[in-house]
Amino acid sequence: MRYLTAGFSDITFTDELRELNDVVMISLFTDRRANSGDLPTTEYQYGWWADTINSRKIGSRLYLLKREKITDDLIPKVDSIVKEALQWILDDKIATEVQVSTLRSDLSTIQTQITLIRNGAEILGLEFDNIWKGL
Repeated sequence: MRYLTAGFSDITFTDELRELNDVVMISLFTDRRANSGDLPTTEYQYGWWADTINSRKIGSRLYLLKREKITDDLIPKVDSIVKEALQWILDDKIATEVQVSTLRSDLSTIQTQITLIRNGAEILGLEFDNIWKGL
């Protein structure tokens, strides 16, 4: 993972960068409870136990893709799941826009760039050189 850029105005640079980085990492790499139909009903549905009682889910469903082959067809799925995991950042008005760009850089590597924007200014940019290693 690399920081691409970061610029802050109302909170100290280190505190907001650390907090934003932490919430993005938790949002991506904590297992969200599987939706009905994601897994066979006989299989453990994963996720944080409180997801069964809370309307707001924590984490992402990226773990559901770890058994899939890396193909060009997988890229939109990764992109969609990353956006779903970060949607709460928009809902809570932490950022006004979340940009996600996912691409297959070779046979076994998926790269994902995430940019958080607030009021037209980039507040955090992250690049995951191989998001697959985090699963």
